[in-house]
Amino acid sequence: MLKLNIFNYFLDNVYMDYSSILKNLENSKDDNNAQFLSKLVPNISKEKILGIKIQKLKQLAKEIYLLNKEQYLNSTVEFKYVEEVILYSLVLGFLKDKDEFLKYLDRFLINNNSWLTNDSSTVHKTMYLKNDLYEFVYNLPKHYENKISDLTYVKRYSLLVFKIAYNSHEYLSKNLEFILMNNMDSYYYKMMASWLIEYYFHKFSAEIFEFLSTIDDSFIFKKSIQKICESRFTTDDEKQKLKNLKISKKFIF
Repeated sequence: MLKLNIFNYFLDNVYMDYSSILKNLENSKDDNNAQFLSKLVPNISKEKILGIKIQKLKQLAKEIYLLNKEQYLNSTVEFKYVEEVILYSLVLGFLKDKDEFLKYLDRFLINNNSWLTNDSSTVHKTMYLKNDLYEFVYNLPKHYENKISDLTYVKRYSLLVFKIAYNSHEYLSKNLEFILMNNMDSYYYKMMASWLIEYYFHKFSAEIFEFLSTIDDSFIFKKSIQKICESRFTTDDEKQKLKNLKISKKFIF
């Protein structure tokens, strides 16, 4: 009886329509965390940040998927808060069908407008690997170039998927090619590119050292080396080699 009552409570109070879900989010606002996050996401007005912890959003996403997936995903209500975009991506992470996933991923990418929405999203690793969607991810910037004026977070999303799903040696060359071909004057793109390079260094140090030797972007070059040297997985010999490389290229930058 208790389980049934809890189930009915969710149906009556959370999942009848999108407005109920939005009300649930607004009632879960964390003012202190919202204030903290607003300082880290300067391109988003603080009124659009509720400050809800990711653990709560993940739990809510799971419940929505189990109880109200179809109605929720097909809602056309315009997102008001950052957390709505994150929640939407978390629900996508539970989908099993490729076509359904790609259909609804479009709405997330169009609304993905900050590092917070991007990096808090669920990268559906199983979906990407099972269906061999590498070329789809690689070509996302081209696909959205006429749909979104600023491609920063579409490109950052591709880099995130590369790191989580397509991180084996067979993808290394094309992933590094993607970094160069899609380079742009954007701090948030260059930072994600640097993190991906740092991640790859610990798997393929020789290839990444060669890549850093030839790259002509000062920010990505310096930030990648900084991140690699800050890592506890980097040996002293590797750090010295990178520092020597930085000195040798100093005249270029």
